[in-house]
Amino acid sequence: MSRILRTQVSGVVHHVISRFVDKSWQLAGDDERNGYLDRLSHALARSDWTLLGYALMSSHVHLVLESGLASLESWTKSAHSRMARWLNHRHGRGGPVFADRPYVEPLTPERVPYVLAYVHNNPVRARLVSWAGDTSWTSHRTYLGLDAAPDALCVQRGLELCGYPNDAQGRSHFDDWVRARGPEQREDLSSEVARRARCRARQAAGAVAEISTPERSEHGLTFPIVVPHFAVSGRSRLELRVETVLAVIRHVLGIDARGHGARDHRPPVTQARRVALAVWQRAGRPRIEMARALGIGASAASNLVHADPTRTAYEMVDRVSEHIRVCEFV
Repeated sequence: MSRILRTQVSGVVHHVISRFVDKSWQLAGDDERNGYLDRLSHALARSDWTLLGYALMSSHVHLVLESGLASLESWTKSAHSRMARWLNHRHGRGGPVFADRPYVEPLTPERVPYVLAYVHNNPVRARLVSWAGDTSWTSHRTYLGLDAAPDALCVQRGLELCGYPNDAQGRSHFDDWVRARGPEQREDLSSEVARRARCRARQAAGAVAEISTPERSEHGLTFPIVVPHFAVSGRSRLELRVETVLAVIRHVLGIDARGHGARDHRPPVTQARRVALAVWQRAGRPRIEMARALGIGASAASNLVHADPTRTAYEMVDRVSEHIRVCEFV
């Protein structure tokens, strides 16, 4: 089965779960957990995602984050690749450490406090402690002001989204909320539940459709159907043409007609090539197609896309995407 197309909107809170290969215990002690937090903080510092909470279990990791304009992969690949290399070197081994890509669940605003409590109660459900504050494996002690916060963690934003003020009383009420949820709180996050929900969504859509990442509500797990981003008057996104993208980029960024050549290294031209690759990839098309049109290789294309993870670059991609969405390109 092909992978699910992940759609993303800035400002949405996500529950992200990353599991280790064969359910192995990769985070055996404080050194490994602190190592993961250091690499996660370093990756998030170069992104615009905000970490709201975490639970670092021995065989898997729970993260709660608020999305920005950058893609999920802009920080997960960096953090997890560096962590995998460090663990392999530490234990004198090789091979993959993380099992496939993370499980990602966008949350409705009313579910954020429930999921933060669920994440903080992971060690309680595992019967390792009787209270979430008895362990440093989660961000709960940081929420209570008992431990210093990792660089990437924003406790104030997490409390705000849960409806509590960032003061002693608010932290105490948050602790009461987490205690009240306790070990009985369960979330069915199995792959079989997601597979069945995805099949129901595809059957309901009938024709070819994009399936977003799941959303959970009081009605259970659902996979929303997403209109292709570049669809115009019912046309398929597969009809998008390289020439159209390049023409729109020249118009929006003010680049002349010869300004995409691989040997032209002027900063505006380099930025134009970067935007072209990002727009093409956002449309669900293979990056190598645009790379060939630009006269560059796959490695150079990858370096271009990841070389400028700034808000300005994402805004340029949004501007070009909007122009393409409203124009007649067939």
